[in-house]
Amino acid sequence: MNRLDGKVAFLSGAARGIGGATAKLMAQAGAKVAIGDVLDERGRQTAKEIEAAGGQALYVSHDVTSEPSWSAAMDATVKRFGALDVLVNNAGIFVGKGVEDASLDDWNRLVAVNLTGVVLGTRAALPHLKASGAKREHGAAIVNLASVAGLVGSQLDPLYSLTKGGVTLFTKSTALEFGRKGYKIRVNSIHPGLIQTDMGEKTFVMRAQAQGTNDTEKARQTTLALHPIGRLGVADDMKDVPGINSKMLVKLGENDVKSVEDLAGCATDDLVGWTERKEGAEPVKHAGFLDGIEVSREDAEALIMQARVKAGWITAEELASQSAEAEQAPEDQPAA
Repeated sequence: MNRLDGKVAFLSGAARGIGGATAKLMAQAGAKVAIGDVLDERGRQTAKEIEAAGGQALYVSHDVTSEPSWSAAMDATVKRFGALDVLVNNAGIFVGKGVEDASLDDWNRLVAVNLTGVVLGTRAALPHLKASGAKREHGAAIVNLASVAGLVGSQLDPLYSLTKGGVTLFTKSTALEFGRKGYKIRVNSIHPGLIQTDMGEKTFVMRAQAQGTNDTEKARQTTLALHPIGRLGVADDMKDVPGINSKMLVKLGENDVKSVEDLAGCATDDLVGWTERKEGAEPVKHAGFLDGIEVSREDAEALIMQARVKAGWITAEELASQSAEAEQAPEDQPAA
């Protein structure tokens, strides 16, 4: 029995990044997941990937700043899956501007998504969570995505830190309120550091700009120095690809390969590089994403094919058949 068998979860901002990885992990653990986002094409793709892997998923076009949109999302989730047991308030944005540079519009947008979105989501989900919580031994749950920037502050975006600090205190306060009222609803917050997502990559650009340079690699190294483990977080689904290791995950993330689907779409040359040869000129070696790690072309191709299996592009049986045919091919060649 899986940990989340029979549970229904709604995740905001889950088309990609932390939300997308979380939705996939919850589905693997047995949950039926509803994904909300404004990125419709990517959200539908994430839902398809979950279903291709054997899970149950629903995509809902959803704006966290809109109360009617929250009501519609909750209705769609309950209509499809019959209940709601878990709410993950994941959607969030940042602007990367200091107090002097951020406009009032920047601030209002941050508040609308990072704070108002969490409040509206909690209010919209509450009746459903109260109902399911009363029926379950361990109750229902709300998980709010805050940030380490809401605990220790951020020199790049103090306004973002303010909103995430608000999420942290809102989490503690609603946990106390719901406990006092006897609701069987747990409320917790998570405070990630910098994760290798599209949003995370923007941080390097903004840090470089704040230092008056376009050197994003230097900005990356400055950020890495703040992490005791010496690397950034990555989506968990990549870790499950057979043959991959932590060093590879870091290298791939640095080259914008952040999901199983990204890896599945790579060519062998992308990973190990290639040599350009022109008549009358010295060969030119083009580095691959895994440059600096000892990976053969055969190993790189195997990684890509395993990722395609995990992404649902091909089946394990099809991969095995292709491998068998490749091994037999030399034997079928006529003798010279």
